[in-house]
Amino acid sequence: MSTIFKEFPTITDYSGFELTDFSKRISITKTIKNSPSLYQEYSIQGYESAEELAQDFYEDPGLYWLIYSMNDIIDPFFGWILTQSQLEAFTADKYTDVNGLHHYELNGDVVSSTTPNAIPITNLNHEDSINEKKRKIKILRPSFVKNIKRAIQSTVNE
Repeated sequence: MSTIFKEFPTITDYSGFELTDFSKRISITKTIKNSPSLYQEYSIQGYESAEELAQDFYEDPGLYWLIYSMNDIIDPFFGWILTQSQLEAFTADKYTDVNGLHHYELNGDVVSSTTPNAIPITNLNHEDSINEKKRKIKILRPSFVKNIKRAIQSTVNE
């Protein structure tokens, strides 16, 4: 776990366990997310994890949460790219027939089944397309990480 979470206050639950209090939501502002000079675009290769990318870019796998935050990922399982087997299991759970017809497309647009040359898209094709779009992410430039950590510490200590 990243050392930044050590800055959060703790609470004791009903069973007597001490837990980190995440009630102060940490988010990266839209200004930062929409400023290309502060981030770089990256395409996830294979099935790299956020922890692996945090290690590669920030030399700290515990900063995975920064990658999630930059990309508005709340659920690290379904918000991140799924492996092929995870995708197939997810699709099978969501639809009664993974190979059933989802819709028709032509040149990337959803069209009517009567449109000439329309291509049938199965449920699995559809979910795979959504999954592949998750490959394109934003990585905060490493030179700004210290500033983000300071801002978070300031927020937590308020």
